[in-house]
Amino acid sequence: MTADQQQAALRMLQALIIQARFAAFEVGANEVGELLDDLELLPVFIAENRADDFDLAIQGVVEKHPECRYVLKQSCDQPAIVG
Repeated sequence: MTADQQQAALRMLQALIIQARFAAFEVGANEVGELLDDLELLPVFIAENRADDFDLAIQGVVEKHPECRYVLKQSCDQPAIVG
């Protein structure tokens, strides 16, 4: 993962966490818990430079939580990160 990809990934992670916080006010605790569970390992993948695992995790977040799709598109202009 390049430095630019890492920065984009961190911006994406921040936006997803913000989305989860807003979701806590709008949906039940189970849905929020699932989203936060799906986000939990993203910082590890960034810290350990595991780009492939990060990409797969992000794709899983988008598939399971379509409300986050716009966050990913706004936060990341690196096609290698969100495929």
